[in-house]
Amino acid sequence: PVTKSDVVYETQDLATSQGVGFQATVSLPTYRPAASWKGELAQSRKAAEKSAAKIAMAALVTEAVGRDGDPDVQAKEEREDEAGDLSEEVSFLPLPASWGLRQEGVGGAAGTEPS
Repeated sequence: PVTKSDVVYETQDLATSQGVGFQATVSLPTYRPAASWKGELAQSRKAAEKSAAKIAMAALVTEAVGRDGDPDVQAKEEREDEAGDLSEEVSFLPLPASWGLRQEGVGGAAGTEPS
């Protein structure tokens, strides 16, 4: 589980045309060293941090549940990608003519072994 010590906020005090504002960036270096999420401009430091946390949470939830709202969608897509990579590698293996399978795009005539 993520603990309070895992969450790092960097908050900037910004001067805006409307006065003073704060903007925070949140990161989870223990879990995602290269990722950070920037929140909206807010009137207080606490509100800026809350905005950054809300944006980070939304991004992480979207990633976790996948594009279609199904937690297994992303894992399924990754398996399909891996299977696609494997089928591309396997399609270049010569097949014996005795198997009676058509071999297209390998350089030989259909149903024959390439020489």
